[in-house]
Amino acid sequence: IIWRRKYKASGINMFQGYGAHIVNSNGERFMERYDPVLKERSKTSILGAAFTKEALEGRGPIYMDMRHLKPEVFKKFERVIPKTMQVFRAAGIDPRHDLMECTPSVHTPHSSSGEGGIRVDIDCRTDLPGLFAAGGSTKHKPHGTYAVGGLNLAYCCVSGYRAGYGASRFAQGNLRPPMPGDGLLADYIDRQESSFAGGHVDVVGSSLSLR
Repeated sequence: IIWRRKYKASGINMFQGYGAHIVNSNGERFMERYDPVLKERSKTSILGAAFTKEALEGRGPIYMDMRHLKPEVFKKFERVIPKTMQVFRAAGIDPRHDLMECTPSVHTPHSSSGEGGIRVDIDCRTDLPGLFAAGGSTKHKPHGTYAVGGLNLAYCCVSGYRAGYGASRFAQGNLRPPMPGDGLLADYIDRQESSFAGGHVDVVGSSLSLR
């Protein structure tokens, strides 16, 4: 048996961050063979390859084991990722006492683990003038930018700031000439700003004006 999971849940990165174990059908924690340092907190590309290799060699399905975690940790899961916990309840699984089958998956066409995406320099510039990229759409190397440990937020904040700053500087030095219709756009913006400034927003009128 390779896979037999009959449910789908997101947010399991939080489980990894709090120390969940990943075991094969023999109950063996195997990630140390693939990433001796980070183990279960390894990059998603390494996790996926490890899951697949274990399963193809006859040690599947693969499970997440959280039976060693403290009760207060599960209370936090219920607060932070309630929908994920609801999926387990609907499937008749109690993570406090049961193993949860997990499988590798591909979430994005770039790469949430830094194995693909848009190449950028330290200022988040690409090799295409005027194009800047940030966050998960870039090819980045910092571990954890796919969510485990929260480094994804740190990378998004820093790269977002650098990309925004760089894009604004580029725009200031590359002002485009006036285009037909610019006056209409400016007039529309003025009318919208005046409606908000009065403390009343005419939702119907605003919708009609967009047609």
